[in-house]
Amino acid sequence: MHQIDAFVVKSEYKTIKENSVFLGSEYINPKIKDRQANDTLYHPCFESLKNQADGFEISANIELVSLDEIPKSTDSFLTIILHQNSLIPEDYLPRIMAMNNLHRSCACFCGPVYTRSKSHPRDWFISRILKGYKNYEIDSFSTSISCKINTEVSNYPPIFGSVFSSRYYNDAGGYEPLSSPRYDIENNTLFFKKVDTIGDIIYSSKLDTSYFVTAEEFEIENFSKYYYSLGYQEGIMTDNEKIFDRFAENYNWLEFQNIEWCDSNEEVDVTQKFSYARQIAILKCAYQLGFFEAITGEKIV
Repeated sequence: MHQIDAFVVKSEYKTIKENSVFLGSEYINPKIKDRQANDTLYHPCFESLKNQADGFEISANIELVSLDEIPKSTDSFLTIILHQNSLIPEDYLPRIMAMNNLHRSCACFCGPVYTRSKSHPRDWFISRILKGYKNYEIDSFSTSISCKINTEVSNYPPIFGSVFSSRYYNDAGGYEPLSSPRYDIENNTLFFKKVDTIGDIIYSSKLDTSYFVTAEEFEIENFSKYYYSLGYQEGIMTDNEKIFDRFAENYNWLEFQNIEWCDSNEEVDVTQKFSYARQIAILKCAYQLGFFEAITGEKIV
């Protein structure tokens, strides 16, 4: 039996080519201001997991798989799921092992996922919203070594960067993508809901990873797909009987869900206002379409 099973999901985009990168102020993390104080060496996860397992003498099975190839049960102690473009620190596995030793009854460990990129999007609108794309961080726990987030549905983590006790992972039926009327969605809120009912979900600032966005991904279509998935996850977790009451209280209710449509309060240049409004509308529509398709269970348009 291995200590760890790690499943790295193949990227549908180009993969990062560097063997290691310093993540500092030129990368996309608005909270990092001081490059010298905050630079950390990160590595593409697939090779780094292998190197760390060898270097720290951790028994690990590490596989590169497609999303639908992630097994529904494992026989290791811990199960890790990452993306091929996930970047991890060089002591990621020891951090996980230490956290597991502290919290033996934990079902799932997770941490911040930052969005990073070496290139700058040509599209000015994508540049403005990029730092919120596939980003996950709980601001109120940003400095916490560990905290329990059970029952906090809006704080459930993404699948990439999550670490499971295999016993609880198996009891929850194992991970599978969330099926929508349009396509499979990688983040399955319903799976985390099952995990939540049988064990603790613990968030730790020490288990941070980064999602590296390649230039190929800088397309509004990809961002629309992401916002659709956020809306769909919100919809499947919403009590249908209470939807009417929420809209009766505030007809703009859906726009105030846990999503930032724009990352900045900066003024939009007068020459870009029409383009900005049009593309914001596209993302809002994608989110709301996902929400209502989750409610109805069918493709609307």
